[in-house]
Formats: sequence, C-alpha cells, structure tokens
Amino acid sequence: MQEAKKLKVLTQNMLTTRPLSLKKRVKHFLKDIEIHDFDLIFLQEAIFLSHFEKLREKYHLSYVKGRFGWPKGGLIVASKEKPKKIQFHKFIHQGVWISWQLFERVIEKGVLELNFENFNVFNTHLVSTHWSKNHNKKWFVHSIQTVDLLNILEERINGRSHILAGDINCNPDIVPNSYQRLQKALDDKTNDIIRKTHTEVDFILSNLEKEGSSKILTCGSFISDHQGIYATLQVLEETF
Repeated sequence: MQEAKKLKVLTQNMLTTRPLSLKKRVKHFLKDIEIHDFDLIFLQEAIFLSHFEKLREKYHLSYVKGRFGWPKGGLIVASKEKPKKIQFHKFIHQGVWISWQLFERVIEKGVLELNFENFNVFNTHLVSTHWSKNHNKKWFVHSIQTVDLLNILEERINGRSHILAGDINCNPDIVPNSYQRLQKALDDKTNDIIRKTHTEVDFILSNLEKEGSSKILTCGSFISDHQGIYATLQVLEETF
C-alpha cells in the first residue's frame, strides 16, 4: 500500500552582492527558515561550512568536499531524512577562467546527487550568462552544461521520483531552449512565481505532484539578487 508524504522543498542561492554582508545574509536565512518546517533545503554558493553548522541541529548536511575543504560546486543539501548515497557529478565544460566567475571555476560546476529510499534529489548551479564580455562563449557553455544535467537525469529516471532544484541560470523568457529541454525531463513546479527580472533564475523541477502554490522566501534579499523559492511536493511511500 502506498501513502502520500508531503515534502516542503526550498532552494536558495546564498550569493550576496556585498561580500562583507555575507554573515548578515546567512543570519537572515537561518532566522527565516526557523519559521518554516522545510524537509529539504537546496543551497548554492554555500562555500563556508561554518556558516551552516546550526542546520545540523535539525538536518543532515550533505555535500562532497572539494578544494580547500569547500563543498564542491558550493552545493549543500540539508535534509531531515539521511540519504543513502551522496555523489557529485562535475560538468564536462566548466567555462572560461578569465571572468567575473573565476571563484566558481575554483569550486567547480556540477550536480550534487542524493539518493533516498523513495526519491532522488539533484542540486545544481549552472554557469551564469549575465553581464559577460564573453557572452557567446557563456551561452555555449550553459548549453553544454544543460546537456550534461539532462544526461544525468535521464540515466536515473527509470520510474523513480526526482527533485531538481537550484540556480539554473536560464530565465524562461531569456534562455527558452535550455528551459524547454529541462521541462521535457521534469515539470517546473515554480512556474507560478512571477519573475520580474532576467536574473531570477532559481527553480524547483520534479515529476512529483505539487500541493498548493510556490512561494518566495525573502531571506534578506535586499543584499542579493536571489530570493529563496519553495514548494510542497508529494512523494509516495510504501506502508505496511
């Protein structure tokens, strides 16, 4: 017999446009999530683990250590349930070294995959295509990374439930091809969010059913161009 279980899922890029305000942003974030009872939290640009130690009081923190002990890809997933397996898939094409995203080349771009009993989750951060002198190059890299991401998903679909969340860096109106390709694999569960600018590029995609509407977590967004986005999904579990 199967029973539907609710999963409250949040994705949040921790970037701040003012580096000296990073601790302030993390403080806002930790305070805001205390109000909500999230089951899964997908973090991007989460470089310094010490900032997120408080989450261990309630969650399992999953990541793969990379250079300097930082999480590979700057990706962390906080989950109430302990995952059975954790792995990081590095994108084949990482992008150019000489760019404003140099730091992200150091931590590497890719996908953090977690396998749970009844579903898989994927946290990712694709290359940004905004404000680049190498605009065409960035689009090319983004396209290849999208294909890498799709290949990983397609290898694992096989009747399983999946949640993909993160900073996809493809606003549907600006990068329609990449968005449409991802939509063929998994449904956008945040398409009811009104995206006011081309920089609003955070998504939750899944083949699970959604309950209610998606919502925004402000998380001190006055010091970042990223707001948190969350949705409630339903996963089927075996009961005896």
